[in-house]
Amino acid sequence: MHDTSNISRGVWAGHCFDITTWARHADETRGAEWKDVSEEVASEIAGIWEAEYGPDWRETVCNLWYQTYGR
Repeated sequence: MHDTSNISRGVWAGHCFDITTWARHADETRGAEWKDVSEEVASEIAGIWEAEYGPDWRETVCNLWYQTYGR
């Protein structure tokens, strides 16, 4: 890909994603500060795809997927 960002660094790099309930999370973190970085990460991912496929990347990727798998 043509993206020039440092994808190996960021708020999410090196972390794993766990699916859990809110109650379990609250119990395990015991009130430790937690920040939802979903929007920030989604924006970074969109920038990477835009660098590769241009500003209409969503449509382009959907069309490529359909041409490959949709028939």
